[in-house]
Amino acid sequence: MLMQKAITNEVPCKTCFQKHKKIEWERNHPPAKVERQITTAKSVAYKNPLPKTDKVPTQLEINLMKREKRLEKLMPKPTGPKRDASAQYYGHYLDPNEVFKFKASEESIRF
Repeated sequence: MLMQKAITNEVPCKTCFQKHKKIEWERNHPPAKVERQITTAKSVAYKNPLPKTDKVPTQLEINLMKREKRLEKLMPKPTGPKRDASAQYYGHYLDPNEVFKFKASEESIRF
């Protein structure tokens, strides 16, 4: 019976009600400016005075680096000149001078 009332929100859960009250109180009573500065200073207050040490790579990282080098050697090198954007769009096989040639006969042009 009590579970049924809790499901229909006739009787609130004690934990949920306390949590709701706490959230409402925090919303109505925000921390002072000094408290906010203290909490922000907590996160950045400690700075490690020791210099950063170089981490020795693990065996997995060493193996991954070796694999990348091996795969780079196996990849085919790009051959031929790099083409501009229009050549990449229209394709390497099209000659722009041939495609965009003005095709008009002398008979169609009359002054």
